[in-house]
Amino acid sequence: MQLSLLFFVALGGALGSSLRYCISQLSLHHLGQGFYGTLTVNLVGCFLIGLFSESLLRLSQHHSLSHYGPHLTALLVTGLLGGFTTFSSFALDALGIRGEFGSWLSFSYVAISVIGGISLAQLGRFLITLL
Repeated sequence: MQLSLLFFVALGGALGSSLRYCISQLSLHHLGQGFYGTLTVNLVGCFLIGLFSESLLRLSQHHSLSHYGPHLTALLVTGLLGGFTTFSSFALDALGIRGEFGSWLSFSYVAISVIGGISLAQLGRFLITLL
């Protein structure tokens, strides 16, 4: 692992988490509901990961700029968007299985992630009530 890449992930993660917090607080203050902030962050994050991933792919194809690719990916995709929302990574993974959402495998991944995630969150809450 390169320490320079780790630095860019950490920097992007701090920025992304801070942005998510600010948007959540604005949503709570102006709309009275925190989930609007989460929804906004998730949708904006999905849009941005599409923009960033395609831009970085094209950048990596230009030999004069290709050495910036890993650092920009660490900063923008893994760090910034990872701190901003992991839902964007989830969306990219669902598309990346076959390059588009439509295969049985990508549909299964989405269904298992959503249903499994919600079910496990509920199980965690339930287990705490037993204590």
